[in-house]
Amino acid sequence: TLPKPKWYVESLRQKSPPVEQVIVTSTTLPTNEKTVFESRDHKLPNKKTSYCLDDDYLDQQLAKDHSDIDNLFQQSAAKNNIRQTTSHNKDTKQFQETCENIIKKIDLVKQRLDTISSESDLGLRIELIDMEVDRIQAEFSTTMSRGETLMLILQRQQTNDNIQSSICQQVTVLKQKWQSLTEKQLNKKDEARDLITEVERVFNLRESLSAWLEEIRVKIEAGKNDKKELGTIARRMELKKTDLTDINKLGNKLTAANAFKGQENSLSKLNKKWENAKKDCNIVT
Repeated sequence: TLPKPKWYVESLRQKSPPVEQVIVTSTTLPTNEKTVFESRDHKLPNKKTSYCLDDDYLDQQLAKDHSDIDNLFQQSAAKNNIRQTTSHNKDTKQFQETCENIIKKIDLVKQRLDTISSESDLGLRIELIDMEVDRIQAEFSTTMSRGETLMLILQRQQTNDNIQSSICQQVTVLKQKWQSLTEKQLNKKDEARDLITEVERVFNLRESLSAWLEEIRVKIEAGKNDKKELGTIARRMELKKTDLTDINKLGNKLTAANAFKGQENSLSKLNKKWENAKKDCNIVT
């Protein structure tokens, strides 16, 4: 057994009961009479009370103290675990509520992207698409980051598997929802850019055909009494008719996509101009 510190021995002395001494008198020597011992009241005067401490007693007391300390640590750890569990439950509930809200907002933005397609100004349409998505991007990023952090905390502290699974599932759903939204954003913007390209193509074809018809009108006027010349002009118009057909198809497509607003009248004038030239050439349709 290791030697005990002085302060420890002194503290045990204060706790230990005193060992009483018994006074031995001459009457206690062997005689024919009955041995008599003095009672507790006959203590030596002016004598300090002595104590008896053995190693076994000290070891037992030391073990008891260690046990008490261990119990205190265990109680403290249990309280900390309870506080951590309560905090995690609160964080989990807050994340779940926030996640549900942002998912609803993502669904609403996807619906609004469809309504933006009614905007006839294609440049403005692209800007509105980006604005709708950008409006909730910061909130999505914050929620996503919080969910991933919460997952790591729960995994390290070996929290209930059901809670971990629930958080993981919500993070996955949120990520899929956002990916679906951004894909729709890109598709809508690409669609608008394609329409812009087709509008420009229609404008170019329309202007080119309109200028060509103007030249034909001049030639018809100059050769109105020359059937051979008019026949030549008529054959040239037949070959050129595919341009008019392409323009009309593109115009109908752009009108259906609400990307040709205000331009319908220009196509009507072009078709009217074509019909007049055919009549002047006496072409039977």
